[in-house]
Amino acid sequence: MPGQQVGKVKPRLILLQQGFTLHRFDADTRIPSPVLSLQFTFIVRSRDELSVLVPESVALDSSRMETGWRGIMVEGPLEFEEVGVLAGLSCALADAGIAILAMSSFETDYLFIKSGQLDRGISALAQAGYTCRTAVTGEAGKHV
Repeated sequence: MPGQQVGKVKPRLILLQQGFTLHRFDADTRIPSPVLSLQFTFIVRSRDELSVLVPESVALDSSRMETGWRGIMVEGPLEFEEVGVLAGLSCALADAGIAILAMSSFETDYLFIKSGQLDRGISALAQAGYTCRTAVTGEAGKHV
């Protein structure tokens, strides 16, 4: 069944409290210094671009930006041998017609959904059997 992890316990999800902005820079751009001291950020550099995801309160002078993302964190840590975590989440959201931005860290996975689709996204995940709670400020010192 689409969006389902058959026979597996579904991970719990945590809705991060603030919004995020994805910035695009030219590939040879230095990582902006304010980004390096942030508590939460994702940085990806490829041959073609430098992408930086930061809390929406952080202003960066980028060539392009996409605002209005909300983050959902998979409660971890996850083991690398766990199969289908992102697939289950992304299928449930795709079935509801919701686009995502997916990112992973060493310990867990994150999905970002446009703010205007957040309620529908949370509902789609709930219908697929996932539970999502809102992060508590300062919880474990790592939730934004």
